[in-house]
Amino acid sequence: TLENAVVTASILNSFIRNSGVVCMANYSTFVNINGAISTKKDGIVKRAQYPVFELYGNKTGKYLAETETDSECFRILMPHDYRALQRQRPGRASGALSEIPYLDCVTTVAEDGGRICLHVVNKNRDQAYETMIRLMETAPGIRGKAVHYEIYHKDLHACNTADAIEVKIEAIPLEAAEEGIRVVFREHSVNIVEIVLE
Repeated sequence: TLENAVVTASILNSFIRNSGVVCMANYSTFVNINGAISTKKDGIVKRAQYPVFELYGNKTGKYLAETETDSECFRILMPHDYRALQRQRPGRASGALSEIPYLDCVTTVAEDGGRICLHVVNKNRDQAYETMIRLMETAPGIRGKAVHYEIYHKDLHACNTADAIEVKIEAIPLEAAEEGIRVVFREHSVNIVEIVLE
């Protein structure tokens, strides 16, 4: 489902964000069972997670760049010590409430520095966010071409089947302006904004 795609992209963002310590990661059972590809006698189905791997595989730079995000947050109980949390009785979790941004953002840059990819997962089930992307090194404006790659469906439980591809990548050209690039990240969506600098 699209929900699985959003979770997969969030995990990939976490790996990218922590690439200084995560040297290698893999997706267990990529084919069949709950994998991104389902095979049958009469063909294959690229499930909802597949476009996430396709997008991230083709639109991720070599280097991690610092990203500042100003986003509405939700609150979740985070354990101080996961092992201690496991020993507690159900319903009596200890920990602290942490604020998690609805917009999960991480930025990568191509080896030659000419291409920037902003990876954004909108974790909010119901709300889109209109945003402004600014690059600190090129302030005040961005000169170049930008494309917004989006994985979205209005139904969070949409899925791909042999008969219908509901979860797919859409490419949306963007206008770079003096103040930055304005983008709408729709609810429960996976996004990469690729900026090719001039």
